[in-house]
Amino acid sequence: FQDVNQGRRPFSQEEREHLVRLYDGNLAYADQEVGAIVRALRDEGLLERTVVIVAADHGEELLEHGWIGHNVQLFEPSVRVPLIVRFPAGRRPAGRRVAALADMLDLAPTIADVFGVLGKGGSDREIQGRSLLPVALGAPGKPAVLSRSVWDRPRYALRDERFKFFYDTRSGDVRLYDLAAAPGESRDVAAEEPLRTAYYRQALHAWTLRLARRGPAGADAAELSCEQCENLRSLGYI
Repeated sequence: FQDVNQGRRPFSQEEREHLVRLYDGNLAYADQEVGAIVRALRDEGLLERTVVIVAADHGEELLEHGWIGHNVQLFEPSVRVPLIVRFPAGRRPAGRRVAALADMLDLAPTIADVFGVLGKGGSDREIQGRSLLPVALGAPGKPAVLSRSVWDRPRYALRDERFKFFYDTRSGDVRLYDLAAAPGESRDVAAEEPLRTAYYRQALHAWTLRLARRGPAGADAAELSCEQCENLRSLGYI
């Protein structure tokens, strides 16, 4: 994969089809395990007393944009992930597909809202995101969502309902995609839309500055042990 990602060797169509089959098998296994959990809850009489949430931390690029893997690219195959919420029968809307934008920061406040404790104990100040229960009932979603890659100097992507803006903090490279005109993020329109590109650049910088200011004053960064660093390194985060 590293050789392919760095352009040192080609990747044949046969190899790509095999890779997709392997990934489909991975998804089938995950589906099987989720099904086992749901069956166990049903067998124990707990399913209709339980809110089941299924989500993913990232997707996977399978050469849609010349790349294999995740964490480094911010195209939709990597950052658009499943989010399924099943409420007990009769408690909330069922069988509804919601198109509104949301992100994983919304999961914690949603769970707190389910338990009726959202906003208590200082969580209204400390928690990021917002509850998705109103969105499930028809309220509007977020106007935009932010994604970032790993690394100390990451890539960022700011996406709203139509446009998606990319900014690479290492190279300064910017891209703008019109998702309505080209859903596959195949045509960069930044050069054609300089004013719109400048708007999204400023919006992204304002957002990241707000994130930088969220931390409590005087807080020190936590020191990681050698074992913790090795665990993170084995997962590809260091």
